[in-house]
Amino acid sequence: ICNSFGSFAAKDPNELHMISSEDFKDNMKGILSGARAVDLNSEIEVEDSTEWPDPIPFNDYESKEIPVEILPDWQQDFARNLSDFTQTPVDMSVLLILSATATALANKAVIEIKNGYQEPFNLWTCTVLPPASRKSAVFKKITQPIVDYEIEQEEKLGPEISMAKNEIEIMESRQKKLQKQAVNSDRPTERQDILEEINRIDMDIQEKEIPKLPRLIANDITPEKIAHLLKNNFGRLALLDSEGTIFKIMAGRYSSDNQVSLEIINKGWTGSEFLRVDRVSNPSITVKNPAITQGLTVQPRIFEALKQKESFKGEGTIGRFLYSIPESNIGNRLTGDEVPGLRQDIYKRYKRGMQVLLNTEPKEEKKEEWEPMTLQLSPTAREIRNKLAADIETRLGPEGDLCFMREWGGKLVGNVTRVAGLIHIAAQIDADSGRSDRELFNKPITGEAMQAARTLAEALIPNAKKLFDLLDTDPKTSLAKYVLDRIIKGKDMEEAGELPEKFDGKEAFDRNILLKLCRGKKEIQKPQDLKEPLKLLEELNCIMRVGRESTGGRPPSDLIILNPKVYAQYTQKTQKVSDKKTSVPFVDKVDAVCKNKTEDLTGVIEI
Repeated sequence: ICNSFGSFAAKDPNELHMISSEDFKDNMKGILSGARAVDLNSEIEVEDSTEWPDPIPFNDYESKEIPVEILPDWQQDFARNLSDFTQTPVDMSVLLILSATATALANKAVIEIKNGYQEPFNLWTCTVLPPASRKSAVFKKITQPIVDYEIEQEEKLGPEISMAKNEIEIMESRQKKLQKQAVNSDRPTERQDILEEINRIDMDIQEKEIPKLPRLIANDITPEKIAHLLKNNFGRLALLDSEGTIFKIMAGRYSSDNQVSLEIINKGWTGSEFLRVDRVSNPSITVKNPAITQGLTVQPRIFEALKQKESFKGEGTIGRFLYSIPESNIGNRLTGDEVPGLRQDIYKRYKRGMQVLLNTEPKEEKKEEWEPMTLQLSPTAREIRNKLAADIETRLGPEGDLCFMREWGGKLVGNVTRVAGLIHIAAQIDADSGRSDRELFNKPITGEAMQAARTLAEALIPNAKKLFDLLDTDPKTSLAKYVLDRIIKGKDMEEAGELPEKFDGKEAFDRNILLKLCRGKKEIQKPQDLKEPLKLLEELNCIMRVGRESTGGRPPSDLIILNPKVYAQYTQKTQKVSDKKTSVPFVDKVDAVCKNKTEDLTGVIEI
C-alpha cells in the first residue's frame, strides 16, 4: 500500500485515472511536495504527506469498556480474574455476572420508584463477540453456582416431591373407586353421600402442593415452552446462552410466513404484565408476573440477519437489552505459561456469594406465585436517578444523540434502576462467610449503588450506538467497511513484508491482492464485486485508486492507496489492545500485594 500520497486530481473521481509509471512519479513529485511515497522502481523518498483530506466517518462509534469497579468487591475480583484466565474482554464477565445476579433475585423483590411505578429485578444483557472468543468458558464459570443450586434443590426436595405425588395418586384412586360406587348405587341418598366424599377428596387434591424443583436456566427453547417453565417456577426464568440461541430463533423464523411470537418474551422483560397462553391442543397457561432474565453472547452476523427483519425491530425486543461490543482481543491474547490461573479462593468466594443470593426468599410464597419484597430508593439514589432521567430525556429529543435509538434510550433509566438494585443487594452479601443481613431488602438503595449503575450506563451508551448503527447501516456501506478493514489488513501485511504479490520488484497493494484478502466473503467473488465498495471508499476520502499502464498482455490491476489518517486511527486502536496484552494480570497484582502487605492495594491495581 502507498499509505501517504496526497490528493490526486482526476477528471472523474468515479473513473480510474490511468497513468504510466513515469507520469506517476512525476505527478507525485509535483503534487505532494513533502509526501513520502512507496518506491515504485524509482528513487522517490519524501516526507509524510499532510495533503490528504480528512476521511468522512462511517458513524463508527467506538465502544467503551465497561468499568468492572461498578460491581461489589467479591464479584469484581472474580470478573477480573476470570477475564485474565480466559483472556476475554472483562465486559462479558461483568454483564453476565449482572444477569446471574438477576437470575437469583428475580421476582423476589421489586424497586418502588413512586406509587404505581415499580421496576423488577430481572435484566437482559447481550455481549457481541466474534467466533472463538471463549464465550462458553466464561459462561460455565459464571453460571456454575446456579447449576449447583438446581442440583442441590433436586436432592433436597426429591423425597418430598415423591411423597406428595404418591399421596395425590392414592387420593385419585380413591376418587375413581367412589365414582364406581356412585354409578352402581340405586339409592339417591347413598349416591349423594358418595358425591360429597368425592368433592372433599378433590378439594384435598387441589390444596395439596407438590414442591417445585427450580429450573432457573434455559437456552435452546421456544417461546411457548418458556411459558410452561415460567408457570412452574414462580414466574421466573433465565435465558443464559453462550450462543444467543434466542436471537437465532428470531433471525431464522421471524417472517411473514412463520412468525415467532415475541409477546411472551417481551412481557417477561416488564416483570409485571399478566401472561396468558391459550392453545387448542394444550391447557391454558397463566402467569401473573412473568420475569425473564437474559444473559446472551452473540456473533455480529446474527444482527446482520436481524437487520432485515423490520417486524422484529418493531416489536421493541432489541431495545430491552444492555449491550456491550468490546474490541476483540483475538490475536493479542496471552498464551501458555503467560496466562494466569483461576484463583480458587476468588472463585469460591464468588460461589458462596451467589449461593446466598439464590437462597434469599420473597415476602410470601403462594401456591404458584410469589409476593415480592419492596425495595425503596434512598434520597441520594433518587436524586441521581432523577438527574439521569432528565439528561436522557433531552438526549432522546430530535437534536439529541439518542434520537435514532429511542426504543433503547427510553428504557435505559429503568434498566439503570434495576442494575442499581442488583448492585445494592449484592454489596450487602458477606461472601467470605456466606451470610447476608436479615434486613437485606429493607435497606433503601444507596447513592453509591445508583451512581455505579449510572457509570455503567455511560459506558453502555456508545456500545448501543454501535449496535443500532449496525442495524441501520445500508448493506453497501457494511460491505465498504469490510473492504476497508481488508485494506488495512493488507497494510499490516505490507509492513511485515507478507504481501502475496509484488509490483515492479517492490511490494505493493493492488486490487488482486485485495480480492484474495476478501476471500470467504460471499458478496465478493470476482474483481467486479469490488467496484462499488472501492468507489464509496474513495468518496469518503479513505483510499485512492491509481491505474497502471499496461506493458503488454493482461492490464495490471489498479493500485490502492490508503489515506494515512485512516491508518493512524486504526493504529491507535490496535495500540490500546497491545497495551492491554502487556499489562500485568489482575491476579499477579493481587499476589504482589500479598507478598508485601504494607503496600496499599489501590496502588497496585489500576482503578
